[in-house]
Parts: sequence; C-alpha cells; structure tokens
Amino acid sequence: MRRRLQGLLQILAASTTMSCAVSAPAPEPGLGQAEPVVDKEIPTIRAYAELDRYDGEEVRLVGTYALVDVRMRPIPPAQYAGHAAVQLEGGQVFIEPTWSEAAIRPDVEQALAGSPVRVGGRLHMKMPQPPEPIAMVSVPCVSQAEIIPVEQ
Repeated sequence: MRRRLQGLLQILAASTTMSCAVSAPAPEPGLGQAEPVVDKEIPTIRAYAELDRYDGEEVRLVGTYALVDVRMRPIPPAQYAGHAAVQLEGGQVFIEPTWSEAAIRPDVEQALAGSPVRVGGRLHMKMPQPPEPIAMVSVPCVSQAEIIPVEQ
C-alpha cells in the first residue's frame, strides 16, 4: 500500500511539474521508484508427492487435520500433547516444528481432528533445527501456520 502511494505521489508530482513548465531532474534508477507489484499465486497441495517442488515456499495444504503422538517410542494407547499435522494423500505434514511452542495447538483447533482443513504457511521438507540441540524427527512441516476449516 505504501509503495503504491509513493508511486501515485510521484505521478502527481510529475504532472504538477509538467503543468508548471519546470523541468525536474530524472530520478536515479532504483531510487524513490515503487517496485512493481507481483501477485504471486500460492500453490495448493493435496498430495504428499507434490511437496518437493515447494520446499521453502509459501503453500496452502488441503487435507485432514490430525493429532499426532510425537513420543520417540509411541507405545499404544496414543498420547497427544497438542501436536498436529495435516494428512495429505500419501503422507502427513506437521503443523509447526515439533520443538516449537507453536507446535502445541490450541484446544479449539485440536477439536478439528478428523475434519478437512486448509493450512497456509511456509513449507519445510525437513523441520528447521531447534535453537538447542535435541532429538527430533526430520519430516516435513509447515511454519507460521494458519488453519482454516473447510466447509463440506
């Protein structure tokens, strides 16, 4: 918005300058010029096999919300501590790195378990490293996640 406003002000200033018949020096390339607005479409992914192409990019995952037992030795019955994933066709993607505080999803969101969702965020084919060395799984996750229930 700010860049568009700057561009409009430059156009207004240029037209005012021309109407006053005063010549202003041409701006140096790259200085004071608004960058072109690029409307980048965010890819929508429904199948695990599609993930590799989008490592490190903003994506929208469409699948089923699932609670995940992240214990090193998940002996039944499952124990959920608030970690979640989106189940795609052929695999799942964790919602936030398991070591992150953001990985513990709010109770209201956990109630979506088994429901179709769209999850937007940055895709990591391998979870980012934690600030402190710990044992962790090396699986895909999405960070800065935004969960949107899908109406059926």
